[in-house]
Amino acid sequence: MVYHSPNDLVYSLVSTPHTISRYGLCLFEAIDSATTICGSIDKAQGLFPGVLGAQMVAAVTAGIGGSYFRYLERKFGRGMMTVETELFAPTTTLRRTLLYAVVYIVVAQRFGSRNARFWITLFHIAWSLASESTGQSLDFTAGFGI
Repeated sequence: MVYHSPNDLVYSLVSTPHTISRYGLCLFEAIDSATTICGSIDKAQGLFPGVLGAQMVAAVTAGIGGSYFRYLERKFGRGMMTVETELFAPTTTLRRTLLYAVVYIVVAQRFGSRNARFWITLFHIAWSLASESTGQSLDFTAGFGI
């Protein structure tokens, strides 16, 4: 609803670059997205111990789950014929989710899930705030060829 009312105070606080409210929103979105991926891997590990595929499926579903709903809405709700899901047109979010999942699984096995979650979240916060402050998409996953 915020995005459909451009003269609204909340819209201006969220959409104006380089404001404290925008940085705060970016901070909490970074915490949420990083911990969601880690939490989904922990949940899959608890439900399916030792099944790496379950952990990766859970991470990808948590990381880009919203794109599935956007695809269905665009394809069937609006009738757009040339719509692709993120699985067939990889974006930064999918590549980042896959990288975080692999790093989290490896680091959690060696140092524990709490330490792995802390370092991935801290890195993601720094990356998100750097992207926000420069105004550029700092895609550190572009070199992976996905």
